Amino acid sequence: MLGTILKDYMKVNGIKQSYVAEKMGTSPQVLGTILNEKRKLEAVEFFALCDAIGANAIDIATDAGIYQPSQEKAIAKTKGAQTYEHRKNKSC
Repeated sequence: MLGTILKDYMKVNGIKQSYVAEKMGTSPQVLGTILNEKRKLEAVEFFALCDAIGANAIDIATDAGIYQPSQEKAIAKTKGAQTYEHRKNKSC
């Protein structure tokens, strides 16, 4: 699932495997096995891959179903945004 999501992201954004492999410091063959889910993707590789393609790792992991933000974090994030907006509006 994760490999498919990463491949789709690369395809939609016109990013070539050879470019990503070079940015990650790996071979196109190794990257291909990762994207085809024939090889385990280590966490360090996952973040390097997301960085190479300009993708948000949390969004990719959430889409793949391997990460689910907790409700508390989502609430805190929303409250933080509200506080920022309040401060921003107050200073104007």
